[in-house]
Amino acid sequence: MNGAELCTVREGLGLSKAWLARRWQVPSEAIDRWEQISTTEVPLEYVADLSFIEALADARASDLLGQFSRDLGVDDLKDVILDAADPSTWPSTTVPGTDDECEMSGLPAGFFRACAYRARQALAGRLTIEYAQAEQDEYILAAAASGIVTLSSNANGGRLIARLGPISDALDMKSMDVKHLVTKILDIDQCQISARRIRSSGTYVLWVIRIR
Repeated sequence: MNGAELCTVREGLGLSKAWLARRWQVPSEAIDRWEQISTTEVPLEYVADLSFIEALADARASDLLGQFSRDLGVDDLKDVILDAADPSTWPSTTVPGTDDECEMSGLPAGFFRACAYRARQALAGRLTIEYAQAEQDEYILAAAASGIVTLSSNANGGRLIARLGPISDALDMKSMDVKHLVTKILDIDQCQISARRIRSSGTYVLWVIRIR
């Protein structure tokens, strides 16, 4: 695979350079360097991984088309859809709007949108695509330099859920530390939690917590 092919396939899969660099554990400059020159040969281990992601995209698009056929009770989806001029009769699917919504999958939101686009192409554009309305609760975890940590609902006027502390090194907590703490407070499985730091200073750190 040369640089131009890498760029084409990467963009077709909805993958950013930054995301791919993190996955491959290479500097983002390496992706830039490979893509700038058509004659550059991309290392085979990365070509194999990109081919794997491409196969995942093919499989997901095929699964979507299969689901549409089952929903409509037809064997040949195209026979029905290609003659359907009314968008209200078209099949529909949802895609994530942000990477946070599909964090557990290990793939970015752009990948799922690219899969939906493949299905849309197969149906000559006769596919309704909407953003998924994530069913999740959102909280704000605030850690103060004093060690006091609070967890508040981001709805219902910011209702206080818990107040803990003092906790040592509260400002230095990592994502996994925050998830572990929220797990104990809410008594839920850690795999249901995403945690992202949204603001920090020398005296406090704020995290947004989403529960799926």
